[in-house]
Amino acid sequence: MKKIRKKVLSVALASISAVSFADVTLYGKVAVGMQNDQFQNSTIPGGGNIQDYGSYFGIRGTDQVYGETAVIWQVEQYLDLAAGQSYFATTGGNMTVPNSGNPGNFNGYMRNNVNTLASSETYLGLQGAWGRVRMGNISNYVRSNMGYTNMFNSGNSGANALGNLTRTSRLIPTSVRYDSPDLDGFNFSLMYGFDTNGMVDMTGVNQSNNYGAGLNGVYSGGIIAGGIGYAYGDWAVNLATMIWQQVGNYSTGSSGLSNCGGQQCFPNSTYSNAYANTLEVAYNDPDGLIANVALQTTSGMAWNSWANSGGTLGVMYNPGVQAQAEEIFQTAQLQTQELGVSFGYHLGAWTPKIGYAYGNNLMKNGNPLEVATGSAQQIGNSGYQNVAAELDWNITPRTIAFVNYGQIWYGDTLQNVAFTAPTTGQQPQAVAGSVDGNTQYLANQSTVAIGFSHTF
Repeated sequence: MKKIRKKVLSVALASISAVSFADVTLYGKVAVGMQNDQFQNSTIPGGGNIQDYGSYFGIRGTDQVYGETAVIWQVEQYLDLAAGQSYFATTGGNMTVPNSGNPGNFNGYMRNNVNTLASSETYLGLQGAWGRVRMGNISNYVRSNMGYTNMFNSGNSGANALGNLTRTSRLIPTSVRYDSPDLDGFNFSLMYGFDTNGMVDMTGVNQSNNYGAGLNGVYSGGIIAGGIGYAYGDWAVNLATMIWQQVGNYSTGSSGLSNCGGQQCFPNSTYSNAYANTLEVAYNDPDGLIANVALQTTSGMAWNSWANSGGTLGVMYNPGVQAQAEEIFQTAQLQTQELGVSFGYHLGAWTPKIGYAYGNNLMKNGNPLEVATGSAQQIGNSGYQNVAAELDWNITPRTIAFVNYGQIWYGDTLQNVAFTAPTTGQQPQAVAGSVDGNTQYLANQSTVAIGFSHTF
């Protein structure tokens, strides 16, 4: 009798265990590449290295609540496969992880600690026939629903992808997001990020830091983000927007507070919203052509991946410009316009790809009508061009071997982007020629790589 009871108990416990964990899924990606980087017209030395190419792992699950409504959860972690560590401050494609933990860097989400768990998309929420709502560290619409145009494998510092074009792909911590169900091919999403203290370069640093007093040591602006899309067959069209509330422009930059009659002040500071808008049309025939095009405009970002006072030219890059440049560029955010295209073709196990991105000059008053009528005030030779080419070989359905090449040019093809320190009343200009590697703003770079990627 005891043996029978023990057997029944064992079977019951096993059944309970199976039910408890039947909804849990382990998933992820391991990718690594060997690459060589060269920096043209620059004092930055080139060389080869091994890099992680966007590795991560996660666990997710559901728990049925009532009818079609269920609790959903996910814990996801970035990996640095090449260095054998469980944390990476940036991801493949150069997307900055918002909660980077560089000690002493108050632009990080954690000032003195390194986040070694849940550094990627992590949330808890509900889903049903009505859609789903989640709270946590959540992707914006660009990251979750778009990015087809930048379909290239890339490390954390390579030019072998259209990385500038996808710099608006973000994780937003302390956020809530709603996603609609599929509405005959249509979908939409809306999210809000609270308390953006700690967002990269969007911190409410305290008054002991030299550009915190303008905010009285507190930053309470949030991030509004959303998108709408439509999918039909092999086609997908998506439009996304993201608004950083009250980011501000600080013309005094990182050089510290201005002195106004013995009092510290920010005479040219403004507090305004920054934004990024992205439209993408994608076509992917599993047995044939891949074709993608993306258009993007931003204000207050420049070529950075975050919104901050860098939208005024990059205050932390050349304080001399900020002190002497024309006032209109000190008190207004710079705007950008970008175009990206990419093509590929499925040839059995092989997929060749090629892509190109163009960034117009940084400018003030940069909406399409102002650009077309010539009223936009541009900074000469401050745009970029980016090309990438790749060949993928699907060794197995889950494992890819790839070889690729990419080049990015800032200004024109013969120069990096640095900026002059003009006399008062003159507009800043890009500087041609070779510039010192420690002071240049953005460097021309080429990358060639070979690597492997496996998803599970």
